[in-house]
Amino acid sequence: MRELCVTDDMVLKSYIEALLKDASIGYFVADEMMQTMYPAAGIWAHRFFVTEEDLPAAVALLKAADIERAL
Repeated sequence: MRELCVTDDMVLKSYIEALLKDASIGYFVADEMMQTMYPAAGIWAHRFFVTEEDLPAAVALLKAADIERAL
């Protein structure tokens, strides 16, 4: 698995998840539950991981959605 992007913005996280699901790109979000355990804003960022094979398509998807700031 390779890291695709990092965000601490919950709205952006949901949007990235929707884009990846719609494109049938499997992903894993690391540190997803840390925000729940330690709710202080901005401390824990969510890290998206995809397979090596899906990385180019996932990067292109985020760029096409104009959210490359998360990359």
